[in-house]
Amino acid sequence: YPNPFNPSTKIQVDLSIAGPVELYVYDIRGRLLATVLNSQMEPGSHIINWASADLPSGIYLCKLQTNTFSKTIKMVLQK
Repeated sequence: YPNPFNPSTKIQVDLSIAGPVELYVYDIRGRLLATVLNSQMEPGSHIINWASADLPSGIYLCKLQTNTFSKTIKMVLQK
């Protein structure tokens, strides 16, 4: 949130067990733009901030991946 966002957004991650967490941002064509997070995390609720830097307005995909879960969400950057 917020979505659409400018110039940064917050991504909430809720973990029931500790483990590795990866968070990637892709453009609409599937090209990897940023590795936002790639680390071991403890259980609980976590907020990850992502600044869009110099990216143009558009639709981006955020992929969250753990050992047992994967989800991709659409984010809209509106400048």
